[in-house]
Amino acid sequence: MPLARLGFEVTGIDNSKVGIDQMQKTAQQEKLNITAMIGDLYEFEHFHDFDYILLDSMFHFLKKDKAKEVGLIQKIRSSIKRGAFICICIPDTDQKVKTLLQAIPQADAALVLEESFTFTFEDTASGHSSHTPHKLFVWKK
Repeated sequence: MPLARLGFEVTGIDNSKVGIDQMQKTAQQEKLNITAMIGDLYEFEHFHDFDYILLDSMFHFLKKDKAKEVGLIQKIRSSIKRGAFICICIPDTDQKVKTLLQAIPQADAALVLEESFTFTFEDTASGHSSHTPHKLFVWKK
């Protein structure tokens, strides 16, 4: 949503119908240029159609998912067009950043941005809050 609010044409892909319905409702209300697709990102084959790929907090690199997640990153890296950007936000916990950096070799894409920030979650109803360190990486092919 924030990218569409800045004027970008956005395509959102999620396997959650609820999430896609929420995105479409907000896009219609705000007249945002968003195409919403229900689908499995791991099966998506058209990364070459985009100038920017944003993958936000979707990689956890748990033992059972690590090969699949690294495979998706490598699939995107190899299929995007020259000049396209891959933007990945990831929690800066455990070995996540190390695993991510190994999945995108410098020879394939130049790292153009690395930013650290803290993601804060607050649930006003329960009073619960959490603060998680994150990193944003941007590579250009």
